[in-house]
Amino acid sequence: MVSQEMMMAHQGVVSKRQIFGVSNSTAVFVPPWERPVAFEKMLELTGVSCPRVCYIGAARGDNPARIEEYYRFFNKLNCNLEHLNMTFPETDDFEEYFSRFDLIYIDGGSTKNLLALFKLWKIDSALKSAYENGVVMSGASAGLICWFQGCITDSLPSKLKPLPGMGLINGSATPHCNSRSDRIPVLKQSLNAGLLNFPAYAVDDGVAVHFVDESFEGAYGLGGSGRLYVFTGEKGAIEERVVVPEPLR
Repeated sequence: MVSQEMMMAHQGVVSKRQIFGVSNSTAVFVPPWERPVAFEKMLELTGVSCPRVCYIGAARGDNPARIEEYYRFFNKLNCNLEHLNMTFPETDDFEEYFSRFDLIYIDGGSTKNLLALFKLWKIDSALKSAYENGVVMSGASAGLICWFQGCITDSLPSKLKPLPGMGLINGSATPHCNSRSDRIPVLKQSLNAGLLNFPAYAVDDGVAVHFVDESFEGAYGLGGSGRLYVFTGEKGAIEERVVVPEPLR
């Protein structure tokens, strides 16, 4: 169980619930000569001078090389890094485990496998508890769309399909829209068929989205000309709004 002291520690620093997601992992794990502005923003949102960060790489099969890359990329920043290996988890009390952190980052990969593991281990409910207690949730690609009620996934690369998510944010999402031209059409088809809920967010690579208390707060550009497309309305009468992201420096 989460101790009262742990809950108060988060509530004393951050009272709002936040999710910061990026369309593509390469916008987070940038070349070594570039500033990791996306990750810096995630750390800033915690409101803590030296945040405790948990990396979850289950969507990538807990790839050891990626976990090593995570430590190598971000250990120069003012934070304390840990990771949860879902292949060999160190605990089954995930609610207590996640309460130790200020920021949780979920890497990209297979969204379907990620969500299946989360449900099997009841990590989805533990993440929800941490989120409600002020732990900032973040991620890229699969780590962006998993927070919504539903998403469009290419977990089977030959086809795009709607998939239920964890439901921390109402609506739906899909990433990589400027990298694969059929993502937005499949998103619209799924909305019109009632397979996904409004509002829906279609995120280009190089774009991050920020939600506060389950409401859309804004979009950030991480380089390039990427856009965010927001779809509202109802089945058969979809309205589209294009959001130009604010450059993140």
